Amino acid sequence: MTDISRKQDLDWGSVLDIHSMRPSFHQKNLEGQPLVTVGVPTYKRPDTIRRALSSLAAQSFRNFVVIVSDNAGDDENTLEAVREFADRLPEVYLIPQHDNLGAIPNFQFALACAETRYFMWLADDDEISANYLEVLVSLLEDDHDAVAAMGEWIMADESGNGEKRWQRKNSSRSLLVRLGRYIVGPSDDTFFYGVHRVENLRKCGFDGYFYPNAGVLTNYCYVYLFDQLLQGPVKYSDRAQWTCHTQSTTKSYTAAGSRGVKAKLGTLTRRMNIHYLYAKKTARVMPQALAVTIPASVAGFARENLSFVLGRFRRGK
Repeated sequence: MTDISRKQDLDWGSVLDIHSMRPSFHQKNLEGQPLVTVGVPTYKRPDTIRRALSSLAAQSFRNFVVIVSDNAGDDENTLEAVREFADRLPEVYLIPQHDNLGAIPNFQFALACAETRYFMWLADDDEISANYLEVLVSLLEDDHDAVAAMGEWIMADESGNGEKRWQRKNSSRSLLVRLGRYIVGPSDDTFFYGVHRVENLRKCGFDGYFYPNAGVLTNYCYVYLFDQLLQGPVKYSDRAQWTCHTQSTTKSYTAAGSRGVKAKLGTLTRRMNIHYLYAKKTARVMPQALAVTIPASVAGFARENLSFVLGRFRRGK
């Protein structure tokens, strides 16, 4: 079983030999080396993971491998769900973690095990259209400057009904335009669940927040994805869909629905941290771009706080 010491060792650039991870289940139905790895981090959700696996089993593109990383260890219900779809998947691994790594290290672990050109995360309660991999891989194969490709965002409610949601496109060839639009917002991190080039993902990172948010990784991916936009544009397609199943359509980073003075100050600090990290990453990669990212952060920070105040005012709180 996976050594828990890896929890401290993992980062977004880690590379692990999947065969040494002692998977509890592995089945390969197609010959050859896969082109895409789909990482599915999970924890005690055998019912919803069936929805995710079902959408993967239905993919028209068949050159991929699924890695299910189970934070619940040797969970028999998750093993049963994986076995249920194993014959319909090109290749699948189930790797139980000795102890609960936590959500972020579990995402990092799935990426670290990838041995393919492309990678995508799929949450264990979400699903993708049957042409998702086919369409997005084709976009990346046709445009070698693009770091990732994303489909439409469908938000589903508790009953399973979904509606298309607005997405901010990060497809500009101009680095300065791309970064400026992303920072000013409105915030949109949906392309985290697109298809990515592994080599670009492993160059990204997330430094964490200051006190009192040092241990809080809420919406960590805004900063992580910023590293990708420093490397290249993102392609988008309205022919493929990613469906997000959640009870709330509101992100805690932008809505800041916290209660109490301490919690509100923590949210304010986290917002400041985000923009500080944008500037820090820009200074590291392209200092001259600070002329764009700093004013964009000022505008973005003001917009976020104005949106929060107006939202609270409308709700009478």
